Amino acid sequence: MKIKNWVMVLGLLMLVCLISGCGTDKKGTVTGTKYYNPQTGENKNTENTEDKEKGQEVDAVFGADLYMVVSNDMTAEHLILKQMASGKQYLYYYSLTTSFLDKYGNSVSVTEFNPGRIITIGEKDSQGKLKKVQISDKVWEYEEVVRYEIDEERGIFQIADTKYSFDEDLFVVSDEKKIKLSDIGELDELRLIGMNKEILSVSVTTGHGVISVKNTDIFEGSFIQVGRKIFAEITGEFSMEVPEGNYMVTVANKGYGGSKEITVERDETTVIDLDELKGEGPKKGKISFVIADEEENQLHATLKIDGKTVSYADALELDYGIHSIQASAPGFEGFSKKLFVNSEQAEIKIALSEEKTKQEVTASTTSDSGTQSNLSENNTSVDSNSELSEELVSDYLSTLTELLGNIYN
Repeated sequence: MKIKNWVMVLGLLMLVCLISGCGTDKKGTVTGTKYYNPQTGENKNTENTEDKEKGQEVDAVFGADLYMVVSNDMTAEHLILKQMASGKQYLYYYSLTTSFLDKYGNSVSVTEFNPGRIITIGEKDSQGKLKKVQISDKVWEYEEVVRYEIDEERGIFQIADTKYSFDEDLFVVSDEKKIKLSDIGELDELRLIGMNKEILSVSVTTGHGVISVKNTDIFEGSFIQVGRKIFAEITGEFSMEVPEGNYMVTVANKGYGGSKEITVERDETTVIDLDELKGEGPKKGKISFVIADEEENQLHATLKIDGKTVSYADALELDYGIHSIQASAPGFEGFSKKLFVNSEQAEIKIALSEEKTKQEVTASTTSDSGTQSNLSENNTSVDSNSELSEELVSDYLSTLTELLGNIYN
């Protein structure tokens, strides 16, 4: 289902403040990459040449296969993963209910699943979203590596006095962007991940700092937004690593919330006290809704907020925080999202897609036996000839996120 979200903010002074507070946070969105499409079982332009020559096909197995994180888009709530056995790339959606676990099975933030990490994935729920993602215990990870030598010609990576091998297609990343091995500087600090004596990925961690979040009680069950692309669920006090730079940090829950600009410095810890952000409350945002079809023709639709049918002829006052919204109209597919209200005024435009016929649904869900189970409409695989597009949307809509998107786009 394609969803177009536009946000209009009426307070011009608020726009100016937000623009000045967005700073220089870095983007790590992957574009122009081609992917295997598990819906059809076809490789098209993404066939792995080596596997093809061997005449074998490597299928994905939930909970068993190892994947490397190529990209983690916390705004669109999806992971782009490289299957280690085949080299193919897959796109999987997650949600606020997905369990993110470390290698010991302990709950961790989604921000821990950054490019280069080796993980396993669980099965998907009825909406096609991953139920569980876990950092693999089959690999080793070395943090803060500063004593190393790289011999690209011989494919040797020496850490202290130990030598490791690596392939010519070694995954190397810095600030969520792929780089060449030769781009690594002598003074760079690295995170190395490998198996046995082989290095699988190299991440340059120089230029990062830590955000430590405390006094989270009133915001637990919601999430924190750092800049435009970093979201983390608040389940207690926690810390996360982010690239150095300036960010606008926002929280909202139970009618309380606010924003502030922070500066993350290299190798330093920036403490965020959420008591300082909750402000006076409860706060409400005036949210207008427009429900239309894909041609932008307005529909006579039903809108439910937090399970209750409401009239949206006029702007609605909603408490700061997360609200469930559902929209429906005869002949159109239903819409269900989480709305994160974190601004004083906004307009949300919802575009409903026409319902598919039974024949169309059958055709879109047919696959060869033995391949991965199909991704639902809310977890659609990127076509093998397509770039990542604006149609890839998250489980939630954020009034502040959309505001920032309109400012910069």
